[in-house]
Amino acid sequence: LYAYFRKMYRQPYQESWEDEVHSELEGHGDVSHQVDGHRQLARVIQAIDCLPSNMQKVLEVSLEMDGNYQETANSLGVPIGTVRSRT
Repeated sequence: LYAYFRKMYRQPYQESWEDEVHSELEGHGDVSHQVDGHRQLARVIQAIDCLPSNMQKVLEVSLEMDGNYQETANSLGVPIGTVRSRT
């Protein structure tokens, strides 16, 4: 999980096409917006590092399964309620 977010942190900050268009229309298409995105990602990484390892694992698998609770539960061999309570 840590590696996933580290990889994202090293990549340039990207928004969806719609967000980018709206941002440019509003005059916010500047570097400070990208810096804010990287800062927010750094805070997320720090927060995840503070979680117990079992919660980190559920988040990691959930990301791999595109957030699908049932697939995450099946992959981890735990009830779906456990996945929901840890994400």
